[in-house]
Amino acid sequence: MPAVPPVSGRSHVRRHTGQAGSAGSPHVTVNLLGTIRMTYAFLPLLVGKDDAVVMNVTSALAFVPYQSTPTCSATKAALHSFSESLRIQLAGADTGVQVIEVVPPGVRTTLMGQQDSERSMPLDAFLTETFDLLREKPDAKELVVERASFIRDAQPNGSYDDVLAMISGS
Repeated sequence: MPAVPPVSGRSHVRRHTGQAGSAGSPHVTVNLLGTIRMTYAFLPLLVGKDDAVVMNVTSALAFVPYQSTPTCSATKAALHSFSESLRIQLAGADTGVQVIEVVPPGVRTTLMGQQDSERSMPLDAFLTETFDLLREKPDAKELVVERASFIRDAQPNGSYDDVLAMISGS
């Protein structure tokens, strides 16, 4: 067990927004700013500690957005960018703090009533696979469970438009 427990940024709210949308304030405040503020609040305690980790949970929707929740998808994309930038920043300052991004698919939780959705990954299976990946790849920059990989890799694989259409129900 690490001497300093990892700081995990897992702030999340997701609401459907109609075609007119909204300013998305809860999404931005909770998903993005909450994680950034928590990270910067804990960083001074992590710098220079053995096994110090900032672990941000984003979403496969950071890479291909879901049309019903555009602001949520955008905040997850911003959090992906924040994690990438923070990793480079901390490595350049030789802080010893590792930054890991966890990229889940839709998971069966009460968030948006998907606890019984066959399209969502069972929570226990997601947690098991994520912790297995963490044990197998302790120095990973990104942990992507298998069920999220086709979305995560849609852009580099050239399947972005097809995956976007599938997610959007088009």
